[in-house]
Amino acid sequence: MNSITPFDMRVAPTAVGTPLHDFVEKNAPALRNAAAVIGGRGAVQTVNRLFDDLSSKPSIGVHTQRRVDRLIRLFELDDAVVDDDFFLTIDPFDPIVEEICLLADSLRDASRRSQI
Repeated sequence: MNSITPFDMRVAPTAVGTPLHDFVEKNAPALRNAAAVIGGRGAVQTVNRLFDDLSSKPSIGVHTQRRVDRLIRLFELDDAVVDDDFFLTIDPFDPIVEEICLLADSLRDASRRSQI
């Protein structure tokens, strides 16, 4: 899947709608945009790989979970994950900061609920 292709669960008829699958399907553009703002092209590639994983597999494997964990850490501005300085151009009072925080919290919650 490339950055132009939308995440679409309809192409994966065998996929079971876990909370993570549902969250990513509903928030695909927001995840991609947040990753681009904070981490640039590499982060967008991580999101696209996550989309590919979830579109093709009904379960959440180790690699998929690692991608989710990496995105959560990226959205939390973990120094170990943020390689580029894209996020330095964001004004801390910009509403996008709050949206990214909410996105990270929701992604973490969906991931936890999928592991039950």
